[in-house]
Amino acid sequence: MNVTLFGPLQVTDGNRTLRGADFGGQKPRGLLELLLLARGRTVSKEQLADQLWGDAPPRNVAGTLEHYVCVLRRRLSDDQQLARRILVTESGAYRFGFDEVDVDIDRFDRLVLQAEYADDATCRRLLGEAVAIVGGDLLDDAPYAPWAAPERDLYRSRVARAHLWLGRDAVLTGAHSSAVRHGEAALRFAPYSEEAFRIIMIADHALGHADLARLTHLRCRQTLSECLSVDPTTETENVATAIDGGMPATDLIEAFARRTLGVMLAAA
Repeated sequence: MNVTLFGPLQVTDGNRTLRGADFGGQKPRGLLELLLLARGRTVSKEQLADQLWGDAPPRNVAGTLEHYVCVLRRRLSDDQQLARRILVTESGAYRFGFDEVDVDIDRFDRLVLQAEYADDATCRRLLGEAVAIVGGDLLDDAPYAPWAAPERDLYRSRVARAHLWLGRDAVLTGAHSSAVRHGEAALRFAPYSEEAFRIIMIADHALGHADLARLTHLRCRQTLSECLSVDPTTETENVATAIDGGMPATDLIEAFARRTLGVMLAAA
């Protein structure tokens, strides 16, 4: 059984796929999301009730939760023993049995962790596999669910960092079209990332598209001004000035490499 949390919630078991209303309603789906985001930890009925209903719980909280769990078990598997191993009942609580399923965010995390200790070529491969898993924002079919917000922010940051590493690597290895793609992908998860804007600007300049680099700089300025009421940093403005001044792409990339190395050494 495979569970997808990047993008809309989806559970696939063989030829059967559950999504949206297939989970038995908004509240049962919310319960499943809460247990999945707990990553195998036990969640008390009180915690579940607080998240699902806030100050307006049903008259019989325990009975309602038990009903939702029964609904989910029937939807998730025809094998009720397996279903009970997936949605595990504890004393006054429930947990999700991760031993029985493959979850996309777990695979993403494993690949990113392996990449941290790998050489550049292996890191490139592992992070490429990691970002390929990402089909969208975490639980993007539940944008207003309060329980999803912290994890959604966490994975936006993790996905953006992976794309930024791949973008930097692509600039330095001459894969400039790939650098543009990863820069744009990073912006989808971190829309105010000046590093992503700089990667796109430098890569477009190297591709001979100085006009596109200037448009990206303008987009950066407008985004930061309209959303954060700030100007780009000196580093971003220096890249724009170098492009406007006709600095050769090789020199700009060399300066980018020195800056990247300096940041890596400072973080070590």
